[in-house]
Amino acid sequence: MKIVSVVFIHLRELTMILTLKQKSNNELVRPGHFLNEEEQEEAHDEGISIVKIGPGQHLKLHAVARLGTLKEHAKWCPVAVCTYRFWPEISFNHDLLSALTLDQKQELVDICPDRILYLDETTGQLGAVENAHELATYTEDLKLAQQAMKKRAEDEDFVRVTQCLNKFIFNVESIGSMDAEDILMSSLRVLKERLNYLAAEMASFKDAI
Repeated sequence: MKIVSVVFIHLRELTMILTLKQKSNNELVRPGHFLNEEEQEEAHDEGISIVKIGPGQHLKLHAVARLGTLKEHAKWCPVAVCTYRFWPEISFNHDLLSALTLDQKQELVDICPDRILYLDETTGQLGAVENAHELATYTEDLKLAQQAMKKRAEDEDFVRVTQCLNKFIFNVESIGSMDAEDILMSSLRVLKERLNYLAAEMASFKDAI
């Protein structure tokens, strides 16, 4: 049984109409969704099969592909997951840490589920692992453990994890119709256009007053 695959290209501000007449033969029909040979060689897939036809069977297809946006329907959303979080800043109070035993320091390392800390067995110093900023998401257990170790409740934490308010980590996961980088750059262009429009409207409103 032969496979026919058809994948459409979304063209900006255009509508593409495709009429296909295909008769099953001895060759595998390939999807025609590549702009050039270079793109085809770099692709990780061969397209999505939407119908199978048997020997001697005919397929007649008339399809219309047009550019859409998420405001119209979720099927035009190229993003599977989009999240952001503030960049974590990790600081150590080495004066207070010097009063802890190695077992207590190791307890701080083990209590944190994100494993953002390590204990240098040679120097006895606590430090942040190399990719701590990527791992640090939940530090409440670390804070509670420190409260139990303090001599006085008002003392500063041994290890502080705070949020940097002018720096954040932004994650975009694509479903494959667009590269994540293209999605981000396209979104920034749209945001810039809307901010420019807002600035122009505010300026005209100010002049009218």
